[in-house]
Order: sequence, then C-alpha cells, then structure tokens
Amino acid sequence: MRVFVTGATGYIGGAVARGLMADGHEVVGLARSEGSAGRIQDMGATPHLGDLRDPRSLLEGIKTADAVVHAGFGHDDWSQMDQSFDQDAAAVHTMLDALEGSGRSFIYTSGSGVLGDTGPAAADEALLPSGDGGVRLRGELERIVVDASARGVAGTVLRPGLVFGETGGGVMHMLIDMARRTGAGVTVGEGHNIWSAVHIGDLALAYRKALLKHEVGLFNIANDDAFTMHDIASAIGRMLGFSGEVKQWPLEEARSAIGMLADGLASNKRISADKARNLLDWHPAGPTITEDIETGSYATLGEGARGDD
Repeated sequence: MRVFVTGATGYIGGAVARGLMADGHEVVGLARSEGSAGRIQDMGATPHLGDLRDPRSLLEGIKTADAVVHAGFGHDDWSQMDQSFDQDAAAVHTMLDALEGSGRSFIYTSGSGVLGDTGPAAADEALLPSGDGGVRLRGELERIVVDASARGVAGTVLRPGLVFGETGGGVMHMLIDMARRTGAGVTVGEGHNIWSAVHIGDLALAYRKALLKHEVGLFNIANDDAFTMHDIASAIGRMLGFSGEVKQWPLEEARSAIGMLADGLASNKRISADKARNLLDWHPAGPTITEDIETGSYATLGEGARGDD
C-alpha cells in the first residue's frame, strides 16, 4: 500500500510513517522544506514538497496514494492556534475533494481536547465535541470526515488521549518545562481532573489497524489506565529529581499565559477505547504514562537535573 502522510516529520505522523514502512508499506511524506525532505528520505520514505498552508500543493501527493493519513498540524505558535485550525480545515476539505468517489481511506487525526470536560467517567464516541473557536472547528471536521462515506471516501477519525512516549509530545514537554522552571510538578488548578493517555507506539498501531481493516467512523484511542493530572505532575517532579510535591497554577493565570490550553489541562479528558478494541482489533501494549515518565523514555530527561552519571 502506498500511503501519503502529512506530518511525517512530526511526532505522530513520524511514528505512523515508520510503523507503516516496518510493515512493508510505501510512504510518501509531506515536506514543507528541503530540510524536512531530507529527514523523510533518511527514514526511508519518499518526500513530497508541499505545505498545509497551501492545500493545492498536496494534490500530487494524494493522486498517487492508495490512502491518506492526515497527522500534520501547525504547532509553530500556540498563540495563533485558531489560525492553525482554519488552515487545517482548508487542507481537509481539499484532500476530501481530491479523494471523492475513489473509495480510498482518509484518516484524520483529532484529539480528546475536542470534548470539553468529559467528567470523571470514561466517555465513548457518543459524547459530542464541545468548545469554541478552533476546538469547535475540529469537532466539525470530525463529522465531515465521518460523513465522507456518502462522497465515496472511507473517512476515519482517530481521537487519541494525551499522547506520550519516546520522550516526545508537545503537552508532555510543556508539563516538563513548567516543572523545571518551578522546581516541582505543576497542575493547572487543583489537578484532580482525570486524563486518558496513549503511548505513541500504540497510537501508530491504531492507524495501521484502521487502514488495513478499512474501517470508517470515529474511534477513541487510549489505554485503559487513566490518571489525574496531579499523578502525572507528581511523576514528572520525581523524574526531575524533585519531591512528589505538586504546585497549583491558578486557572486565570494559566489562561493568560497559554490560552485555551489552560482549560484543557484543568478539565477531565477521560475516554473509552472499547470501540477501537472491538472493531479495529487494537490492543495497546505500551507502558502507562507514569511508568514511562519515571522509569521509561522520559527518565533520561531527568538525568542532568538529578546529577546522574
């Protein structure tokens, strides 16, 4: 199978691309610079020069692909996220138009952030997106992709929880950086809110399962284990060599500094992935998020802070 992957030099898209190639598939990765093209070649994939900000530049990459995985998103400036969501929407519409009537798979990458506050119980796919601005737009894109089957496109949405592993993840690095600056793990608000999470390797497996099974629809992707943000922050503090003490960042102060992300970090984001397990035959095998922070990949980030050899 020849798969066009946006975000192939990024965290999620890169993991998807490597997993597909390991399974013997051919990957064409979107590259917006010669440097990105070189990194895609180094991983063994074929680069396609283009930019999500110029959706028409994607068309040649789509034309020769058997399936499309859209894992790219503009994270360059957290203060301009609404603009990034607008660009994402334009790219999705262009890609769906190009695939119309082909029967080919299109996988869209969403996230549990579209759900607002799920409450402490695990929410399934019946819970509708809730939010304003870019979050609302992403929720609308989920529906458009799922409804694309009426246009002859096998549209699938994967909605992961907090993605972690292999020392990556934008939210994970934000939490670690906050702890480094503060000298303790940090939560936005009291930290009693619960988050579901998924290891990057398990998430990449979900993409491959969805492609091979040609399943359409919306799928939550998360491990069974769920942790409070206090648990996660405390583990980060211990990993960095601090005590397990956690400091609270008042929500209003956090909003001024990181915008809408603050509300997400203070909300419950607990989701059930039973549908993915049953229909995609997806069974995660990676560590839990706190295990990976304290004794797994992230533990290496704390070695300098602890003065380890």
